Amino acid sequence: MIFGKINILLWAALFGSCLVYDFVNARYIRAVAEYDRTKASVTSMFLVAVGGLFTVEYVKNIWNLIPIVIGCGLGTFLSFGFKKRK
Repeated sequence: MIFGKINILLWAALFGSCLVYDFVNARYIRAVAEYDRTKASVTSMFLVAVGGLFTVEYVKNIWNLIPIVIGCGLGTFLSFGFKKRK
């Protein structure tokens, strides 16, 4: 069902997992830039698997795209606040 009921608990789970997803995505970009094959490959597998789950959820109900987009935007914003300490 494309326009189904809104499930608040599912939205909270999607929002929180997207926040983590985008934070991990920032780590993936850093690992690739540093030529760290192990970190890059492990985070890549995580990103593809979780991204597939997000796709399934918003294909089921298009309204689920709202917490996904907001969570990913906030996750990217917050990932810039955690700089690598030297």
